[in-house]
Amino acid sequence: MSQFIDMRLEPGLWLPGEWSLRWAVLIAALAVWFAIRPPRQAAVRLAAFQFVLVAGLLLPLIPHWWGRALLPAPRMTTADETATGPSIAEVPEPVLPRPTAKRTKAIAISPSQPIVGADANHADVSAMDLSPSAPLRAAEPLGARGLALLIVASLWSCGMCVQLIRLFAATLWLSHLRRSALTPQARSQDLFDRCRQEIGLRRAIRLGTHSALTAPIFVGGRRCMVLVPSDWEQLPIDAQRAVLWHELAHVARRDDWAKLTEEILRAAFFFHPLVHWLLNRIDGYREQVCDAAAIRRGVTGRLLAQVLVDFGRRNLLTEHLDPVTRPALQFFRRRTVKNRIRELLGEDTLARWSAPIMRRQLAGLATIVIGVAIALGSVGTYPASTAVAQATIEANSPSPAAATPSTPPEKTAVLPKGSDTAKTLERILTNWKARKERTRSLYFAWDSRLFVGQAAVDRRKGKTPKGQDIHSGHVNYWAEGPDRSRIDIVAIDSRKPTHNRFTANTRSMKNGMTECLVEEPGQGAGPPIAMLTQGRQRRLTTLATYWELNGLTLAFHPLDFLSLNPPSRKFRVVSENALINGRRCVEIQNSNQKGNNFENWWVDPARDDVVVAYEFWVPPLQSREPASAVSIEHRHDQTHGWVPARWTYDYGGCLVESTVSKFAINERLPEDTFSLDVAPGTLVFDMRTAEQYRAATNGGKSDVVQFDSPLSLFTQRVLEAKSDVSIEPQSLKDALEFVATRYGIPIVLYEKDFKEAVISTAVQVHEKRSGMRVVDLLKILFDQCPKPIGFRIEDEVLKVSPKFTEQGALRVRPAPSLPEPASSRARQLQEPARKIQLALEMPVDFSIEPQSLKDALEFIAARYQIRIESDPLMDSLIEVRGACPGVKLRSLLSILLEQCPGQLAFKIDRDVLKIYPEAKP
Repeated sequence: MSQFIDMRLEPGLWLPGEWSLRWAVLIAALAVWFAIRPPRQAAVRLAAFQFVLVAGLLLPLIPHWWGRALLPAPRMTTADETATGPSIAEVPEPVLPRPTAKRTKAIAISPSQPIVGADANHADVSAMDLSPSAPLRAAEPLGARGLALLIVASLWSCGMCVQLIRLFAATLWLSHLRRSALTPQARSQDLFDRCRQEIGLRRAIRLGTHSALTAPIFVGGRRCMVLVPSDWEQLPIDAQRAVLWHELAHVARRDDWAKLTEEILRAAFFFHPLVHWLLNRIDGYREQVCDAAAIRRGVTGRLLAQVLVDFGRRNLLTEHLDPVTRPALQFFRRRTVKNRIRELLGEDTLARWSAPIMRRQLAGLATIVIGVAIALGSVGTYPASTAVAQATIEANSPSPAAATPSTPPEKTAVLPKGSDTAKTLERILTNWKARKERTRSLYFAWDSRLFVGQAAVDRRKGKTPKGQDIHSGHVNYWAEGPDRSRIDIVAIDSRKPTHNRFTANTRSMKNGMTECLVEEPGQGAGPPIAMLTQGRQRRLTTLATYWELNGLTLAFHPLDFLSLNPPSRKFRVVSENALINGRRCVEIQNSNQKGNNFENWWVDPARDDVVVAYEFWVPPLQSREPASAVSIEHRHDQTHGWVPARWTYDYGGCLVESTVSKFAINERLPEDTFSLDVAPGTLVFDMRTAEQYRAATNGGKSDVVQFDSPLSLFTQRVLEAKSDVSIEPQSLKDALEFVATRYGIPIVLYEKDFKEAVISTAVQVHEKRSGMRVVDLLKILFDQCPKPIGFRIEDEVLKVSPKFTEQGALRVRPAPSLPEPASSRARQLQEPARKIQLALEMPVDFSIEPQSLKDALEFIAARYQIRIESDPLMDSLIEVRGACPGVKLRSLLSILLEQCPGQLAFKIDRDVLKIYPEAKP
């Protein structure tokens, strides 16, 4: 018993004690900060407390780098020293062929009897003699110290059990409320559905009424529900909408799961008053953040405060509940409601209080909290007994075998440390690096076949696929170093476009930081289209090339195919005897930090360590099928060794088969192979300069059109592209939303203009043909409306309105500019104005839900920390909206101002952005 207390119980109790002390210091530092100058934004307050909560949970994982022993080490007897002598660890068998592997467990026997591995055919499991067994340790009295430790452990266990029972009872009570709830009236259900659609909530949620409630609550879990009182119908519509937006904000944030986790922590640290204070503050700030979400959707602070006051005047539900159920309803506390009402009535700072948190604020908070946590966690306040026990275990235990990776669908045995595994991995990496270095240039040509849907299923089973979901193409690929490459895809059979592959003959070239993608739609489908990109825009041109180059990349640059993390301790050999297609291969595995994503290579050591297969696994691992898999067949070349001859790529519902027809390695490529020049007559979209033009002879340009941004140019590029969809009979609004989602372009539909023109956005449109330009598809849809409808690209979006007289027109609105300063003093005076100008050019990452123009401008001002003033004569209560993330702030402002009566404009005046009525010409 004494040994258990010294070696197990005392270190086990010391961990939460030390943990609690360091966490208390971290929480105290947060309390001091908020006592001196708390942040104004509710989202920042909540994020700060949540960061401290997470950092406190991670404190035990931070390694100690200095410190001292606080408790004396227990006295070691002779029996102790004998008991901690050398021990025999598990001796694993050599790895068997995948997927089965076994371990031989060591057996303690008499000194004269040897221990032998179960498999006598393997010489690495050798016989050995064991020392005499240790004498038993004499029983010792517990003593006052041991008795005190037992009492503390018993009290903590009892207290935690009581807290968990209370939490379980509260959960049962909430489940009873959910089961006994009634279906609301149709009007309330319609309002609930509209609010859910406006938020864009995908999580399943229902609305119910209950006579036992006097205030709305959100009951989470797998079947979550918003419960309201029985007299819910008597509330005004605005109050109902405000309450629903608040509760749905909880649903969108998944606060039910966060609350459950926090209550479990409250039960584990029931003895820690600062942890209770931290969790109570998180509860209060969480409610304020959901109030702020409702404010950003147009609810006034006074309305929401009045709703809280009305519910507060009733008999609060928590006063009639059994105390065991209160942990689940922390948000009904009077102090929490009082703080919420005070914040909602602060009209002067309401916009700043309700503003969402910015990324730089999150990064700053994380840096501060993590830095303080590391400083606190690194302090080595540990008991000496723990140090002695740990040192004894490390000194007397052999190096454990590497952990068995959870490679789905079956576990593969891991080779033990100290074997030839490290040398095998070093040899493979050396060969891979050498192959990459001696590959100066590549030219490969292959035929590619794409099987989609049922055709892919039949092909995997060895059947002959039938149907329209088979596409063929011929591919040519040139590469010279990491920054120069070209891939040409020639469509052979493209009856039904799929995944934007084989829809047209394409040519993609990369030369340094610039890339060029050229598509040839074919005869009668328009001129060739080219798109030039650079730097971060490079991903736009390389999407189609990824599906084609996996086999070559694995053959010549395997490490460039890493999907998870660079080679590290998780990049290791797990088997040297894996059987793949009748060949003995080395299996290499890589995984992410969490250990739930895997990628595996199978390398053939008999063929210069070439990669013959690759698999990538993502959750759920129970599917027993990899997310993607590549299989490569090689042939031997007298000059260049083993080169790929055929490969297959299986991903989801598609299967790609590629067969090499010819190749050349390290031969000189023609000078114009990587030329970015396009043929005369090609329609060019230059994302670098936001220009559209036609290529002329001698590298000239004609029909140049300047766009206001690359985003507007990309929208124009989509309009000129070949459509690969058909529009089934549906409303015009739904059809435009589908086109916007399908092609990734922002479309603004001015419903107010449609109402003035007496045109319903629910008019039915359809077009079953595909293959035409997207702009022609839109014209056909608009021609089915009773009155003319136009569209144009303006402010980085595609605007649709009956007021536009032309279809496909372009309008460029000049950006606000500042005069060049003539002196350093003038430059200093212009600094606030330049801050506003920079903010206007920043892309927005939010949407403006229906609300007044005044509230929208206040939110933008708080979001970007700039001053915005509007003319007192203009109507600032008009309702506006803007859901087009990605556009610049100046474009969003123009979209909002267009929804107001009259002509409004904005300009920079010193340190203020002024909104004013623009005089008619």
